[in-house]
Amino acid sequence: MVNANVRAATGEATGVLNIACGTRITIEELARVICEQTGSSSAIAHYPTRPGDIEHSLADTTRAAGFGWTSETSLSQGIESTIRAFSG
Repeated sequence: MVNANVRAATGEATGVLNIACGTRITIEELARVICEQTGSSSAIAHYPTRPGDIEHSLADTTRAAGFGWTSETSLSQGIESTIRAFSG
């Protein structure tokens, strides 16, 4: 994130830039990664989808790549780092 912010601030990029790992993930996959990273044995609940529910998330990082930025951290690594930071 720091690298992306520095590149954006010192370059000619304007407007919205999505800074993300650039891979598609479902809410269930995200929950599984979090459970694995925290050692949780919690069951992942499934409910019928409702209109407007997000089925998967994928940030378009094309504009960020245009000024030379690519993700160096996988989703799993990012979650692990976040958990470690909040665990003290």
